[in-house]
Amino acid sequence: MNYRFYYPDWNSRKEVCKEYPQIKEITKEPIAFWYGVGPKRTIRKTKHSIQRLLKRAHPYLPTLVIYSIPQRDLGHHSKGGADSDDEYLEFIQEFCNALGDKSPIVIYEPDCIPHMEQMGVVDGLDRMKLIKASIELLSRTNASVYIDIGNPKWLSTTKAVSYLDLCDVHKIKGFALNTSNYYSTTTCYDYGKKISKRLNNTHFVIDTSRNGNGANSEHFNPFGRSIGEFPTTHTCDEIVDAYLWVKVPGVYSSMNKERITMKCDKCKKLTAEIEYKGGNYCTWYCIKKKKVELPEEFFHELNGMLKEQHDFDMAMNNIEVY
Repeated sequence: MNYRFYYPDWNSRKEVCKEYPQIKEITKEPIAFWYGVGPKRTIRKTKHSIQRLLKRAHPYLPTLVIYSIPQRDLGHHSKGGADSDDEYLEFIQEFCNALGDKSPIVIYEPDCIPHMEQMGVVDGLDRMKLIKASIELLSRTNASVYIDIGNPKWLSTTKAVSYLDLCDVHKIKGFALNTSNYYSTTTCYDYGKKISKRLNNTHFVIDTSRNGNGANSEHFNPFGRSIGEFPTTHTCDEIVDAYLWVKVPGVYSSMNKERITMKCDKCKKLTAEIEYKGGNYCTWYCIKKKKVELPEEFFHELNGMLKEQHDFDMAMNNIEVY
């Protein structure tokens, strides 16, 4: 497999890249585009957005993420999604229609399978039926579809294999690991290899957008993380189709609860997510405006640096992903 990845034109970062060349190297890399439906993002608008992206990306292949299943994130930080199963299947059908004969990479519903463990028997079975119906529709497209199975520490190998088999993973390209998470590529590979072996060597992809230093005991915005392998199809094994940046590097997974009501010291408008040298700021732009000298580590860790791009992407897709 030899994907030619598409990456967006980061025009908004030109001035920033001149001043901080560390960022420039990151903005050259392809990232995923997340899609779903919501109060301000109708199915029709989403379809048109996907069509525009595919046209803009040609002849390269973008990575798309479907993230709109009912009871998304079980009502937690990334809650939302379609209001009903019928609306969701309509969204999936229009998503497939928007793809046409194109063959992008599609990551299907991060955490949708692991969350079934917490949904109870009835709701869990309903979700499985919905996933199976969605996979059937997606399997009829030319897209390389990978259904998300969470991270290596969430489900046991046996459970992961069972769920993937029940959700008809054999009808699509394979499964995705580590979406929006921090587990090292080696850890993900070892876990994925065991699953793959029990599913007739099913292929998989790994999100390496922020797993350079591996995971620690913290789940949300752990300190000291870094980007992992850059997006590529030249991986450690032929069953690993690609390393991808499914999550935008540096984007927060959630707001720190104790900071959720704090406002930025500079602009006084947005929620302050960054604490730096005794101040509280919404983005690194406001830190820069205050003329605080930024250390090298700030850029390497990428904590919040690309939040503005994340906000732009989410505004385009109308998905609240933290």
